[in-house]
Amino acid sequence: MLKNPAGNQLQDKHVVLVGRPNVGKSTIFNSLTGLSQHTGNWPGKTVEVATGFARLPDGTPVRIVDLPGTYSLGSPEESDSALDEAVAREYVLETSPDLVVAVVSAAGLQQDLYLVAQLLSLPVPVMVAANMADVAARQGLKVDYRLLSRRLGASVVPMSATHPADIRRLGSAIMAVLQSTRARNAPGAGPLPDPRHPAGIHQWVDQVTYGAIQEESNGITTSQRIDGFLLHPWLGLAFMLAVLAGIFWLTFGVGQPLQEWLETGLVLPVRGLAGRVLSGAPLWLRGLVMDGALAGAGTVITFLPILAIFFAALAILEDLGYLARTAVVMDRFMHSLGLHGKSFIPLFLGFGCNVPAIMGVRTIDSRRGRILTAVLAPLVPCAARMAVLNVIAGVFFGARAPVVVWSLVSLNILSLAALGVVLSRTVLYDPEDRELLMELPPYHLPSLRVTGIVLWHKLWSFLGKAGTVIVCASVVVWALAYFPGGELEGSYLAALGRLIEPVGLLAGLDWRLVLATLSGFVAKENSLATLAVIYGVGSSGVPLGEVLRSAISPPSALAFLVAVMLFMPCAATVAVMRQELKSGRWVALSLLMLLVLSFGAATIAFRLASLIW
Repeated sequence: MLKNPAGNQLQDKHVVLVGRPNVGKSTIFNSLTGLSQHTGNWPGKTVEVATGFARLPDGTPVRIVDLPGTYSLGSPEESDSALDEAVAREYVLETSPDLVVAVVSAAGLQQDLYLVAQLLSLPVPVMVAANMADVAARQGLKVDYRLLSRRLGASVVPMSATHPADIRRLGSAIMAVLQSTRARNAPGAGPLPDPRHPAGIHQWVDQVTYGAIQEESNGITTSQRIDGFLLHPWLGLAFMLAVLAGIFWLTFGVGQPLQEWLETGLVLPVRGLAGRVLSGAPLWLRGLVMDGALAGAGTVITFLPILAIFFAALAILEDLGYLARTAVVMDRFMHSLGLHGKSFIPLFLGFGCNVPAIMGVRTIDSRRGRILTAVLAPLVPCAARMAVLNVIAGVFFGARAPVVVWSLVSLNILSLAALGVVLSRTVLYDPEDRELLMELPPYHLPSLRVTGIVLWHKLWSFLGKAGTVIVCASVVVWALAYFPGGELEGSYLAALGRLIEPVGLLAGLDWRLVLATLSGFVAKENSLATLAVIYGVGSSGVPLGEVLRSAISPPSALAFLVAVMLFMPCAATVAVMRQELKSGRWVALSLLMLLVLSFGAATIAFRLASLIW
């Protein structure tokens, strides 16, 4: 319960945002809620929704929920429909929100009103936020929003999510609807169609939009000219690869120097101060703090520059309208894997984190497509693996590090393609060729404020979730490395490492590197933290890079990187995969394949590298 400026308690209202992908729904959500938001599971479900809080102009607190993007609400009778349709329908019906805001594209109203018609048939108040109204005007579309509002029997607010004044106007419109005591008007275009009959719905949409939308120009738009290049089968692919290469270059060229600056300017001085404060403390306490907690925390902090660059680049590409077009560019390649271009977006999200990549498969229509995409997604190198790759490659390969990074990323993509071909032509074979059908958003300039909010929340989520796991895991690893006698060589950790070392030696990995690889199952970032603990970085005061160069050969370092890049996904990804696929069999098969692939490829890499070094 929140309070207004006068100190009186106000019952917070429940507002839900619903709309298809790429209409700016998340941008509106971020603009309305600012930094007062979080993402979590819908209680009792495995579905993740974003929740935030905002205040209306009159001070009323509002709880705003951003549901996953969906093209329709589907129906309970459709067993193989995309999961997001069922999520949107069930959430609205089960939670009975005070208001549903249907976010639509002003440039694609006729397509989006199909979803609006379904929402209007539900027993909840509905209003429409016609986003990208400025884009529609530039495309020569003239929309009579007042006429549209009368025919829908619902408030229609033209706006642009990137304009703060329009966000404030939307907040005022939400307040007006929530304060209205009159019943919602019946639609002015006749009775609502039966939501179970698409043809009836389309006919009703034509009646609603007749005379309300006029196209003043039939000329080629700027977006169409740009798409002529960006969606070209070869030029578009080359451009996309260049964009990805640019992101990797920024991540490595800018992120690594910032990492080194944080380590030398912040992490090492803090460790030194802790060492002086604990100079008279027992050895176990000194080790717990410096080699356990501070080693893990220092690793977390040095990850931030790399993650910030990647997440910011991804947010800008999505806000520009380019991210959805990568699905079209990659459609031909996806077909060779037995999929279509829509699977590329979840896979591309995996470059940030494999967890949202797995969650993204619910937008895919067929269960076979969802299974295949989820099984392949862990092969996409997430930002955490990229952080480990960038750090270790920079330590051992110097000026050749960018080549090593690009080569190992390519290895993952090639492995994904090969595994996809095998699975799609054997256990997941489907002779039906599915065409890609999706709406492309118009291009528009990204909002730096929204990008900043998205970046802040992703980094804060990393610090709160992955950071906690890494620090706790570092403490556990330290304890295993210290007890029972205070010596690493006689510790429980060393005993475990030597037990499985014979397998690792085939790939040039001693027990230390094997344990660092296995610790990535807790969190991929934890591999570096484990190395820092095992090699006593906290006590020595020497940077991690110098310690590793003196203890590990370049061939073994390369084999370690190959194993980390292809190894099983983290525990969080495995848990989400189990939830989304609802099948332990496919999860187990995926883990087994990746385990064999990672150590097999690491063995080959070590043998070939040993011929050079």
